[in-house]
Amino acid sequence: MLRKLIAYAGVLAILSTVACRRSPATASDARGTLVGRWELKMGSDCSDYDIQSDILVLHSDGTFEQHVVSSSGAHYDATNEHWSYVPDNAVSFDARRNFFSRQQPNLQAGVSIHETLIVEFGDPSVILLNPDSNCFYRKM
Repeated sequence: MLRKLIAYAGVLAILSTVACRRSPATASDARGTLVGRWELKMGSDCSDYDIQSDILVLHSDGTFEQHVVSSSGAHYDATNEHWSYVPDNAVSFDARRNFFSRQQPNLQAGVSIHETLIVEFGDPSVILLNPDSNCFYRKM
């Protein structure tokens, strides 16, 4: 019986090691993983905000675009902003526009903030707005 328990624990340890999310091997790999389209997933923590969609497009040259649509159909589009990878698991934005307010948003006057957000590399990778929130960007 004890041998079966030890064998079972060993199998679980191996499976959990394989299933764990790991950061890419190099900074170059991480930057490569970050390049692409990221879509905001609106969990219950931000479901009552007036945002229909928020898309980030991170380019390999270190620039990014942000495209936001409010629930009322208003659009905000920014291009040529800058991002950078921060080892081991973060991304820094020079001016991501933040619209998270329960007040009616003014998409042209949203708050541009310099911020560094946590990245969880995996399949799919996610960029967390707040580790305690269920609102995050997911790699498309």
